[in-house]
Amino acid sequence: MLQSHRTAFTHFVNHLQLPWRKTQRENLIRWGSAFLAVQKLPVRRLARVLGPLPAQAKQADKRLRRFLGNDRLHLDAALRAYLAFLLPRLGSQPFIPVMVDWTYVGERAILTAAIPYGGRSLPLFATVHERSIERRIYSQTQAEISLLRRLRWCWPAEAPAPLLLADRGFDNMFPVAETFHDWGMYSQVLWGFRKGWVAGLRGDYVEMEDSPFTDSLDRQSRARVSADLTWYPTEFSKIRLQYNHDFLQESFFLADRDVDSVFLQFEFILGAHGAHKF
Repeated sequence: MLQSHRTAFTHFVNHLQLPWRKTQRENLIRWGSAFLAVQKLPVRRLARVLGPLPAQAKQADKRLRRFLGNDRLHLDAALRAYLAFLLPRLGSQPFIPVMVDWTYVGERAILTAAIPYGGRSLPLFATVHERSIERRIYSQTQAEISLLRRLRWCWPAEAPAPLLLADRGFDNMFPVAETFHDWGMYSQVLWGFRKGWVAGLRGDYVEMEDSPFTDSLDRQSRARVSADLTWYPTEFSKIRLQYNHDFLQESFFLADRDVDSVFLQFEFILGAHGAHKF
């Protein structure tokens, strides 16, 4: 049975005219024919189909994993070849419907693009994300934009235009612009304990308006306590060592946490100025 599936899948891959190396095409044929034979995705199960003996299965397992984990495969070129092969076989159409949808499996979120045809779905491309993207509307939108840009780049110029179908809804669409009403305050105490030396203690607080659309790491309300020591070697320069401890509050995207930081600052002044004592 494996041999018949291999013959059929080899015929399909040859018609695609993939711009891959011979070894990459051969690995694709191995993977595809094994999948057609057992209709299962686990690599170990596929390897046992390709190599009945333990040593053969181990070698096939290693080879398939290297192939599937190869980040140098030209997937966009493969998608372009697949579309060039598939779309003319759909017949004369004013447009080609393309479904874009999310599927959640365990800890993963899968974004797929597929063409509905004859009561079935012809997959085009899929990207895998962390399940937490389900709560990040802006990140979902960016993932969809990235997938659609890739699809647009690979879509044959002579083919009918794609008609996009999506069911994520429009109640939480990413806005064109947002206005934030943030505010903050600070207070500090400085002590000049000897000439040219100043010690300081400072407290800060900033309140940032939360948003379900902007998952920036910088937009998080926080309180900060700082201690610093400044030395003025001349009236035109200063060197400051400062320690900060931030208490970051929970936001729509980020958990609360504490952050420590240390800064070393050097400042000097150039230019004319009025006479004064130092």
